[in-house]
Amino acid sequence: MYILAQQCAWDAPASPAVGKILHKIAIFSDCNQNILYQLNHSKDADILYTDTWVNIEFMNDPKFKEEKERRFKTFMPYQINATLLKETGSNAKIMHCLPAHIGYEITRDAIDHPNSIIFDQAENRLHAQKSLILFLLGLFD
Repeated sequence: MYILAQQCAWDAPASPAVGKILHKIAIFSDCNQNILYQLNHSKDADILYTDTWVNIEFMNDPKFKEEKERRFKTFMPYQINATLLKETGSNAKIMHCLPAHIGYEITRDAIDHPNSIIFDQAENRLHAQKSLILFLLGLFD
């Protein structure tokens, strides 16, 4: 079952956090459920996945300051942290595509939490990228 829990205060149209094709497959197969985010939805989740709220190149850009502050204020209630897991009793695995802005979309205690598979996720991505480089260099058998 694919459940998309998203907040509704963002000014962009609601869109799935997965590719459009995968979302269409989920809808077609009747294996999806869209919900507006509420703390208790984390309890039954298998995976809690977050991404950065502000691209790394804009983090210290003075021209982006107001937008950055608006995003932080809007998204802070959706931060993944150990308190969220404890309060909801969630056993969900924690994922983040890195790099992370510690203290914003995710806290250090969530990254280091026993349920975190963030570094395994990063290692898998590293091996996939190494394979791609070998293939592009013509060294892949």
